[in-house]
Amino acid sequence: MKDDFQSSGLMASIASIEAGTLYTPEELARFFKLKGGTETLQIWRTTGRYPLLRFRKIGGLVRYLGADILAFLDAKPRRAAPYTPKNPRAPSPRRARPEDAAARPRQPKRRKG
Repeated sequence: MKDDFQSSGLMASIASIEAGTLYTPEELARFFKLKGGTETLQIWRTTGRYPLLRFRKIGGLVRYLGADILAFLDAKPRRAAPYTPKNPRAPSPRRARPEDAAARPRQPKRRKG
């Protein structure tokens, strides 16, 4: 995995993760392209944000097993949410045009009383 990161700036493919290999937080941060780098991983570990992303402490060092990384990625599929308007009868969102406003009749204001 180190060679992939050093030879190209692109995110390593999932196929490059070997199940039996231990990876450093630096390698994992580069794989996930985390802006906060290893600090983000440290926050995730201490807060338990992603319990499926298991880690191991070896002495004072943190390591991630490749099999755990793959399991984490398999457990978190993401799909784009479909667009659902607040009012289903409303037209799709677009910019208002002056000719649209002129074509619509104005509704009189109702008075409370």
